[in-house]
Amino acid sequence: MMKKNREVLRTCVICRKQFEKKDLIRLVRTNDNSIVVDPTFKMNGRGAYVSKDIKCIENNKLKQKLQQSFKISISDEDFEALLTEIREGVQCD
Repeated sequence: MMKKNREVLRTCVICRKQFEKKDLIRLVRTNDNSIVVDPTFKMNGRGAYVSKDIKCIENNKLKQKLQQSFKISISDEDFEALLTEIREGVQCD
């Protein structure tokens, strides 16, 4: 009898709800303290997950929550670039 692997749930940093990985966007802090979107879910570095729900992406507290999760400060320009990248990724799905 084969054992069925159970999907591990991840938590959105904004709404705090649990989802399967495929329903989330993974953000990764790289070694140079920049934040990038990880479409493969396999990049090295500290990760945080955001729901693909537009309410979570557009939430005013997203920048603050990412700064807390990654323990770094994010400039407004870097955050806007990241937000644009997230929005483009969500539209492609």
